[in-house]
Amino acid sequence: MARAIDKETMLDLIIKAKRTDPETGSFAEWLAEYLVEHLPTLTPQNEPLSILVLDEPDREYIDYICPKCKNTISQRRRGQLMRNVYQCKYHDNCGQRVDWHNPQPYHIPLEGETDEE
Repeated sequence: MARAIDKETMLDLIIKAKRTDPETGSFAEWLAEYLVEHLPTLTPQNEPLSILVLDEPDREYIDYICPKCKNTISQRRRGQLMRNVYQCKYHDNCGQRVDWHNPQPYHIPLEGETDEE
């Protein structure tokens, strides 16, 4: 599987790289090498992260959220069986591999509250 890349980090590196002149070879080759050396992966390669579960008592639906980008992957209605929920191996938006066997509780951070623990 290809490495998962954080878009914002990659864009920052491209902007920095545009400011420097490549010493040898084409700019595209130099940029590719620069990004490979400086761009971190999201997690160690192929390591799944536990899916996050937003299960607030006043909501009709339970959300299953990507641990990396915090976007909703799937939902189920209260009372619906878990076997009917789409359980992807990789999140379609960011490519993060997810683990459905050890779900972790999640709450929506309030304004000014950080998501970091």
